[in-house]
Amino acid sequence: MPKRCHIWLPHDGANSEKVHDISYESAIKQAGYQVTVVPNQGKGAAKQRIEAGRRIFPSISFNQDTCQGGLDALGWYHEKKDDERGIGLGPEHDWSSHGADAFGLGCICADRIFAEMNSNWGQKLKYSNAGIR
Repeated sequence: MPKRCHIWLPHDGANSEKVHDISYESAIKQAGYQVTVVPNQGKGAAKQRIEAGRRIFPSISFNQDTCQGGLDALGWYHEKKDDERGIGLGPEHDWSSHGADAFGLGCICADRIFAEMNSNWGQKLKYSNAGIR
């Protein structure tokens, strides 16, 4: 089987559809892709996504022609406010939140991938002698 991309899904990607008993995770695996379902991050998940996005945003390049809708969503994403008490209530759930949440989860996954890639940094490289005579 050819090497394919690795697909990361949000926590509900493992949930089965009620009628056909299939999940996004199982369907994508059946198509031959490697899949990781990110566990539910629980309380504070939105803040984790926002902070991950802020951390790696300066290193991201966007194609403005094909990403304009996503960039608009990131620009509009905002906090819900309780004006009477003068406090923030977390992200407003509106047209921009799904795109912004997906971007933030992608940033969390990227953080995890970069950490794994760099976990062996500074260690001696190991080479295989396979095919050398």
